[in-house]
Amino acid sequence: MCGIATESCVLKTAADAFERNLTPWVIEDASASHAGEVSHEAGLLVTARFIGPRQFVRAAEIDPRYPGRESQSRTGDENGRMDAALVALTRAYQEAATAVRGLSDAHQASKGAARLAEALREMSESTVRISFDSVARVRDADERR
Repeated sequence: MCGIATESCVLKTAADAFERNLTPWVIEDASASHAGEVSHEAGLLVTARFIGPRQFVRAAEIDPRYPGRESQSRTGDENGRMDAALVALTRAYQEAATAVRGLSDAHQASKGAARLAEALREMSESTVRISFDSVARVRDADERR
């Protein structure tokens, strides 16, 4: 299992499979969260608690020759095509997860830049107020002399 919402969709699917006595495998590097890396890591942690920490694999570990995946009702060629499709799909999810992580990083950077711009604007306004106050105090002091 893999997907773009580790903390919700991937977690729920893996837990549902486990509760139905299936052995779920989560492809951790082909999963991500649009809510950011912290949410992705939290999803992996909770999923590991539900299904077991040994049920995680990385995309590079998926081997089309993995024993036990062959179907007796399909020919070797059909199994090969299904295995190739599984590997291709996993790679596509891995690329999508990488892109989502990049977007999340960019989004976080954008939010940080917006906060920085707001802080600079506030600092600038404060500096202007202080300057006006200082000028007013000097003018008042000059007028009293």
